[in-house]
Amino acid sequence: MVNVRPVTHLCDELVGLRDRYAPEGFEFWDEHFPLDVSWLRELVHEYPRRVGLPFKVEMHPSAASRERLTLLRDAGCALFHCGVEAGDEALRRNVLHRRTRDSELQRVFDDCRALGLATSASLMTMLPGETRAQTVSTTALLRRLRPASFMWATYQ
Repeated sequence: MVNVRPVTHLCDELVGLRDRYAPEGFEFWDEHFPLDVSWLRELVHEYPRRVGLPFKVEMHPSAASRERLTLLRDAGCALFHCGVEAGDEALRRNVLHRRTRDSELQRVFDDCRALGLATSASLMTMLPGETRAQTVSTTALLRRLRPASFMWATYQ
């Protein structure tokens, strides 16, 4: 079951929060951020007109198509965040069950830069069985992706 709020309801709530608390912007932290392109098109139409504040979004890299990233930018997205987790594809796949390839991550970060979206990544260290070479590969991947910021957490 997919639980996605209508854009009009979301904007109603955000306008109320904006007017009551005067935030600088909003953040949507859900790697399953709406994937439906028609929902994002509606967001492009409603959010800038009704809410008008920049926002940050997290999305799974496999869902971050150029079309979706363009729609997010046009709606007012200022920063795109995704989980990179580790620089070794086998470690990501076998320990974290993440099947994202380095090439796909590179495409997403390159597309974001081309569209003028700042980028952020989350990473994990001390994964079960992680070797020093795999840790070095994470640093190397970060250098290639060049996120504007990143969050680094220890696996527990």
